[in-house]
Amino acid sequence: MKKYVNISIISLLGICTAILWTQLNRRFLEKYPITWTPSDWQAVETPLLLTSLALSGFLAWLLAKAVFKSRSTALEFDVLSAVLLAGGLFIVGLSMYLVVFDREYIAIHVRELGHIALAQEGFILCALVLFTLTFFRGSVGNTGSILFLRFRHILGLITCAIFLLLMEEISWGQHIFKWATPEEFEGNLQDETNFHNFYTNRFEFVYYSLAFFAFAILPLILVTQHSGLADQIQFYVPPVSFGIAALPVVTLMFENWAILPFQLYLMVAVFLSAFIIPHTRGIHRYASMLLLLLLVVQQPVGLYYGHLLHLSFELSEMRELIIAFVLMMYSIWLYIKVRNSAQHNAT
Repeated sequence: MKKYVNISIISLLGICTAILWTQLNRRFLEKYPITWTPSDWQAVETPLLLTSLALSGFLAWLLAKAVFKSRSTALEFDVLSAVLLAGGLFIVGLSMYLVVFDREYIAIHVRELGHIALAQEGFILCALVLFTLTFFRGSVGNTGSILFLRFRHILGLITCAIFLLLMEEISWGQHIFKWATPEEFEGNLQDETNFHNFYTNRFEFVYYSLAFFAFAILPLILVTQHSGLADQIQFYVPPVSFGIAALPVVTLMFENWAILPFQLYLMVAVFLSAFIIPHTRGIHRYASMLLLLLLVVQQPVGLYYGHLLHLSFELSEMRELIIAFVLMMYSIWLYIKVRNSAQHNAT
């Protein structure tokens, strides 16, 4: 009975949220300029925010309830998750500092060959190297198969996807080797040799959504599932602490704030970070409280100062830096797991 009640509540809140959003006459993946002025919080915008909060809060509560019902001990961040959390919070904090005090620096260095752009590409390159090593050195027997795909097939697909991501990020070497944009690519948004800027909004939606669900939500969902397919996927899913530490992937939503799913992602992350605090102890609780604080504070800071940015997409690039960092940390986690599994099989 409770299941049907929960579904009814989610459906009702979802319908109300969707109806209110359509009243703003916004196209689904279009970006609209938002500044922190009363005109941006009109009669429709404020109720929409309230229904979004209610929907995301209820979803986060259900998820947290399921996760911690299945846990007999308090949540603790292992070394890898602690580094992931510290890195994500550092980038969020750095972003807030730059958007308030040094907007010129961030505008210069999110561009190709800038410090921030190079750091992002460096994280992706590290992930590519580790996935490649995992592919060639990993030997896990029948472990890691999903349906008809065996471990090597899945790792090969992941490695190819990361290679394509890296090539797209560096525009296939255009800015390194300084060639002019070929005529076939002159119609894309940034006039660069890449494909994703032909469909920037769609690519960002898929990329940001995939990062949120793969690294943050899936570890929380699968810990409560014990079906055959869930058990197979579980081999590739990091622990709950990793998922919590990856929540900053949905921060810094200035340019994308008018896109409803991104609002919901952030709100779910905020509520999740709040709901986990009672299930932590000691330094882990302080870390969770800091996560909640930065998740809450960074959005008003971004909305208040975002319209002063030189390029408008600086905070989006900082969010992609967080995603690249999470991707690298995931590649480390998977490499260690496969190596340990191979050693276990050898003995």
